[in-house]
Amino acid sequence: MSDREGSTPRNFGNGVSGMESIGAYLRKLREARKQSQEDLAEWSVLTGQRFDRSYVARQESGKLSGSVTRFLTYLSLIRASADTVSEMMRVAAQVPEGADQFSIKELLIRAQDAEGSGRFHEALGWALTAIQRGIESASTEDQAKGLIVAAIVLGNQGSWEMARSLAVEAMNLDSISTALRGRAAIRSAQAHLALGQVVSAEGALSSIDASRFESDPVLAALYWQEAGIIKRQKGDLFGALEAFGTAVEFYSLAESERDRARLLAVQARTALALSHRQDASRLVTEALELARSSGHAATIVRVMMHAGRIGAACGRPAEAREVLIAAEALAREIGNETLLFEIRLWLYEVARQIGERPLITLMRRRLQADRLKVVLEREEAEAFECFFASEEPQEEES
Repeated sequence: MSDREGSTPRNFGNGVSGMESIGAYLRKLREARKQSQEDLAEWSVLTGQRFDRSYVARQESGKLSGSVTRFLTYLSLIRASADTVSEMMRVAAQVPEGADQFSIKELLIRAQDAEGSGRFHEALGWALTAIQRGIESASTEDQAKGLIVAAIVLGNQGSWEMARSLAVEAMNLDSISTALRGRAAIRSAQAHLALGQVVSAEGALSSIDASRFESDPVLAALYWQEAGIIKRQKGDLFGALEAFGTAVEFYSLAESERDRARLLAVQARTALALSHRQDASRLVTEALELARSSGHAATIVRVMMHAGRIGAACGRPAEAREVLIAAEALAREIGNETLLFEIRLWLYEVARQIGERPLITLMRRRLQADRLKVVLEREEAEAFECFFASEEPQEEES
């Protein structure tokens, strides 16, 4: 029976033994598909989540590593069934024993804390546990909360298609509160914007009434943040600056350092677009202090990138270079490839400004590799789908 046809998920156990069991099963499944480790590494280029043979070897030894998105890509290449993927993610998620003692709210808090520290397997594991708890309790409110947090985790990793899908699923659940539906709509708008779908983002945001969220400063701030981004994308810079200012005020009420930092950085870029350079420098400096104080790795990287861009635009290329190099190192450490590409673009421009040829060459090579992934993903997606839609080989029963 092929793995995809199986109806009973494998039980890999827990802890270290569970990880080792996953590794052995991954190797067995790959071999049943008549695939080599080199094959998987070669095919990964087509997915935009490129990895090498050593990555495959680490997974098969039970040393699961890298981002959740890359791990899911790897599982898709060996064509694991949905049940098997779910069971693998349960173990790979690294959720500590005793998770059943936590409330759904506590599970989601832990998911966001883990995501902020770059521990994506753990973050997704907490979120998946919360979603499963909601399903078991037949609580659409709890399911929505889990879906929204999972969308946040995947979105912060750059997996925006998956994030959008989860957010829309949460929006469409019956009998959830206005606040939860609003959060889902806002996350959907974020994903649409990240995918360049401005009209769809505006539609998602217009489906909710902002005046109903004024008693919830975080939700109100999120609404005005996305409204500002939409205005900026449509060329209304003054409207965007006003919306961002409103969002910052709500974040201040919510005492959220991480979110205030992100929004101040965006506000700084908008001020720069209006040629308000002093305001831009002041805002991004404040944003960087808040981001570092929050300890949220992805936020620190994002704000450092904005600081580098503003420094370069304000005629301080040497300062911008140092900030962007540090940002690239941290983005690489937490495995955020979306931010890595943006940072490298700006490092390349800064290197050209100061005439640093070794850095120009290095960034050009890295950007060429990044662009190759995008081109292959775009142009060969159809061939990729056709290839893996073929009839699957049979796998022996264990």
